[in-house]
Amino acid sequence: CDKTVEVKKSKSCEADVSVELRKEVENLYKLSLPEDFYHFWKFCEELDPEEPADALATSLGLRLVGPYDILAGKHRMKTKSTGLNCNLHWRFYYDPPEFQTIIIGDNRTQYHMGYFRDSPDELPVYVGTNEAKKNCIIIQNGDNVFAAIKICKAIVEAANDEERLKAFAPIQEMMTFVQFANDECDYGMGLELGMDLFCYGSHYFHKVAGQLLPLAYNLLKRDLFAKIIEDHLASRSPSMVPGGNGGDFNGLDSR
Repeated sequence: CDKTVEVKKSKSCEADVSVELRKEVENLYKLSLPEDFYHFWKFCEELDPEEPADALATSLGLRLVGPYDILAGKHRMKTKSTGLNCNLHWRFYYDPPEFQTIIIGDNRTQYHMGYFRDSPDELPVYVGTNEAKKNCIIIQNGDNVFAAIKICKAIVEAANDEERLKAFAPIQEMMTFVQFANDECDYGMGLELGMDLFCYGSHYFHKVAGQLLPLAYNLLKRDLFAKIIEDHLASRSPSMVPGGNGGDFNGLDSR
């Protein structure tokens, strides 16, 4: 690729969702939504272009609902006689007005996830979860929807290899899109995903990080960083002592 490479910072920039669609969502709900809401939709759209709302159904048992139904165009399928009341759309028994459901899970417990805001004029302060069949308690689960989903946590805490393999599905899908991005000279996607997995720290992600990061660094012409990460992953363990694995010079430590 003979063009200047720019590493995209997708988590901080604006998601590729039209102004018209954004206005439609916020006009129907009378609430402003944070940028991570739209980024998460685009992420699921990449995983499953046909049914983004169901992109995490198989791997995590989750489905996007509420304002995501507007992005999916489901509200247009409603007849005028059964007009959508967004004040009640996916509102569970214990949900206070401050809570806005965006994702549902286990129907048996009525597990659902949503944004919690202090005022209708403000953006959400956190993403919370509740199991309406059990109690009224809303548990704070992260400051944005990406943090709340905890894909990495599901992988690390899986009960067995079969469950772990199932939980890995979204990561495998993302790696496919990294390959497409590399073909389009967007090397930042692989770097970002690899760094996220590396920083999570679990050995379950070492192999994937070892595939993504050296390639990304080499494509970005940061060859030394590629070599460093390869050496680091080859000897990485919780008991690593700085200076110990690589040796020191003339008895000097690494500080």
